[in-house]
Amino acid sequence: MNTTKQQIWDQCDVNRSEFLDFLRQLIRVSAQGESEIQNIVTEKLKEIGLEVEKIEYLPQDLSVRQEFADPSTVDSEKHISIVGKLSGSSVNRSLMLFAQGDTMPVDGGKGWERKPFDPVIEDGILYGWCVSDDLVGVASMIYAIKSILDAGVKPKGDVVVASTPSKHRARGIIAVLEKGYETDAVVYVHPAETGVGLQEIKQATAGLLSFRVTVPGRLPDTGEPGHTIFHHKAIDPLEKAVIVIQALQSLNASRGQKVRHPLYEEAIGRSTNLHIAHIRCGEEKVLNRVSPECILAGSVTLIPGEDLSDVQQQIAEVLDNASNSDSWLKEHPPILDWLVGTHGAEVSMEHPLYQTTKTNITEVTGTEPHPNPLHTASDIRNPMLFSDIPTIGLGPKGGGLTQTGKHDEWVDVDESIMTIKVLAGMIMDWCEV
Repeated sequence: MNTTKQQIWDQCDVNRSEFLDFLRQLIRVSAQGESEIQNIVTEKLKEIGLEVEKIEYLPQDLSVRQEFADPSTVDSEKHISIVGKLSGSSVNRSLMLFAQGDTMPVDGGKGWERKPFDPVIEDGILYGWCVSDDLVGVASMIYAIKSILDAGVKPKGDVVVASTPSKHRARGIIAVLEKGYETDAVVYVHPAETGVGLQEIKQATAGLLSFRVTVPGRLPDTGEPGHTIFHHKAIDPLEKAVIVIQALQSLNASRGQKVRHPLYEEAIGRSTNLHIAHIRCGEEKVLNRVSPECILAGSVTLIPGEDLSDVQQQIAEVLDNASNSDSWLKEHPPILDWLVGTHGAEVSMEHPLYQTTKTNITEVTGTEPHPNPLHTASDIRNPMLFSDIPTIGLGPKGGGLTQTGKHDEWVDVDESIMTIKVLAGMIMDWCEV
């Protein structure tokens, strides 16, 4: 470890209280929404001497490069991404750090044991609204570059920090990339959903394809309100849906044998899964009527490098074959709708970005991290798919994410400081301080 890096890490410790005050400020203003968070971020970036740009955008206007989502699942509101840039030499490598500068809709902190917008530290844990998802990431990346500058050091390569909305497919990082901010590598600063913090590096993410299948039926020809006695005269869509489900289960088994990736095989013993997550047919309180249709929906994961269109074709062919095997479905085929489609992406563990990350985490924590490829549709994919920029994700220990229906969201204070040190060390190594 060089002397300059140790000086900067010492500065990170000096800035500890200031960092925590800033993070608590972000938590408090999150009650007022995304725009107020981004205002505070803008002020801080200007204060430490970065060039700042405000990017206003509508998520549906952004290019997602072959990915897709049902319009009803994409946030239709205008959003703001804030970018701060510390310019260096174009000869040296550049690095972008980004984190989620947004919040969840305020519902009064239902279920919280603590006041969500009055952050407190208890036994080394900081509790507060959206602190783990992802206000700590925003504060950490800002204080990584601030600690470097406070130590009197300036990176030789460009350093970009971006506070980008992400929840509900807000696509803030894509707005930044589309604006022309491209670097040699990107780091997504976000506590791991696993809660193990800096013990792992997110360097791969599975893709996800979600779909809906509507299976038609036929009501019995009767004016009677009860159908049970006439059931043999109907075409029950639930019975036909069983044929569809069996066909999809067969595809799942086939993909499990054919689609292989060493990271996933080692981590969980299987590289891909397809499952039915939802079935709707009839009404629970009206049990003597046949439903006119049965709707089922589910998802399939894609390994990095697997093409969405290929998997869509596999599902379509399986449904066609199942329909052709049944006289009713052959004449009345199920309707297939695509809801969400994201590609997988990965950075090799031999890549310099991964090695730089691993080295700095090991130096700061004393423990060598392991890769985590198990988060599906992670935002690390966006710079890789949109701009072919290698991207990894890391963050401190955290949990209780409001977005997942939990409460008393938290981060580990000491690991948050360690995260700042890791990021500062990566900037130094990557951008050649």
